[in-house]
Amino acid sequence: MIRVLALTFMFIACAAFAETPAPDPERGEAYFGIACSFCHRTASLVRPLIQGETPEEKTAWLDAWLVNHSAPDREARAAIIAYLLKEE
Repeated sequence: MIRVLALTFMFIACAAFAETPAPDPERGEAYFGIACSFCHRTASLVRPLIQGETPEEKTAWLDAWLVNHSAPDREARAAIIAYLLKEE
């Protein structure tokens, strides 16, 4: 039983530190089309509204805004952010 618990703990710890893939802008475009475009029409209308000077600041602002707006899923948010910041 202790071995099972130890292996389970090791698996969880490894999964927590596993490298996550980079956000995919193409997937973000698809998410935007499904979740955002009805109200916001195109990304070109949204991009000028993004606040922040650096890409990191813009990413943080978008993440905070999207978490309570249309994309509570972390992967979807990351993909939408990658898409919105792709052409800058």
